[in-house]
Amino acid sequence: MNRILLALLSLGSLASGQPYLPLVIEQAPGRTVIEIGFETQTGKAYHIEGSSDLAEYVSLGDVSGTGAPVRITVATDGARQHFYRVSEQEPLIGVGTILNATSPPPDAQIAYGDDPLQFGKLRLPDEEGPHPVVIFIHGGCWLASFDIAHTGPIEEALAAEGYAVWSLEYRRVGNVGGGWPGTFLDIGRGADHLRMLADTYDLDLSRVVASGHSAGGHLALWLAARNTLPNQSELAVADPLDIHGVVGLAPAPDLESLYAEQFCGHVIDGLIGGAPTTFPERYAAASPMQLAPIEVPQIHVIGSRDRTWAPVGRRYLQRAQETGSPVNVIHAPASGHFEMISPTSSTWPLIQEAFRAHFESAKDSD
Repeated sequence: MNRILLALLSLGSLASGQPYLPLVIEQAPGRTVIEIGFETQTGKAYHIEGSSDLAEYVSLGDVSGTGAPVRITVATDGARQHFYRVSEQEPLIGVGTILNATSPPPDAQIAYGDDPLQFGKLRLPDEEGPHPVVIFIHGGCWLASFDIAHTGPIEEALAAEGYAVWSLEYRRVGNVGGGWPGTFLDIGRGADHLRMLADTYDLDLSRVVASGHSAGGHLALWLAARNTLPNQSELAVADPLDIHGVVGLAPAPDLESLYAEQFCGHVIDGLIGGAPTTFPERYAAASPMQLAPIEVPQIHVIGSRDRTWAPVGRRYLQRAQETGSPVNVIHAPASGHFEMISPTSSTWPLIQEAFRAHFESAKDSD
């Protein structure tokens, strides 16, 4: 009986979250199949983490329960983990659940331009003003097929936290006037329109946080960096509204990699108009990877179970840290891509924490 099996037997049955030594099932050049003695249940989801020292764990992804012990394939090298743990996860929220969510109508729907898609939804808190403001920008791959209709629940939840929420619709790829430069100009124009609303709705424009989900997270970051654009840029405007913080929810800021990987049906080609080599000046004005350092305080929430978009956000975080941007990250262990915009999810307290951190910091600096 080998030493790994002896160790496995000595630890007894595995409880959720308990560290465990693996049983080697099969070895091949460059990879090893291991078994972790946790009996999964059919229909449930589990998250796997590995550690070399029992102090720091790294995510290895999710598996579905089969009624049998967990088996995974790991790289065979000196750096691979020696201890593993399995945690039962709540099922991930799918896009259908988000798109079918309902909420009461906003307090006001207000046009900021002449196009039917140039409008915002305003929700106000119950408290008396002046109200701190969240500019919220919905995601959906920058595509016309995903509109603002699904954002009501997060708008309502943020208003319940005491913020005025100005949620922007905008022209997207596939809409007339969407893409370059219309999508960006709409977001800027919608934000600047708050100056027209401030007196009527008692908005405090000295406390404005831009936030967005996925593609909207990219646009929120761009909005915060807009005041650094050179005058000759197609996206530059005189006296853009000041943004005092950014909360990125699964943000998608790395336009260059998204173009190379042809995400969302090669949507970046439609958003920017072509490749980074063809339009370097457009990427310089639109991609946070090149706009960094973005000097506005940022908190980005990354879902540990978001296999598709988390790597995009992490690449920007690395770039932001390398350039000295004031950036913090909240890792949401139970979140995929959509949990963070669902106020009923277990991830929502982390989102509340991110917004409170921004606004409490702004209050302390007054």
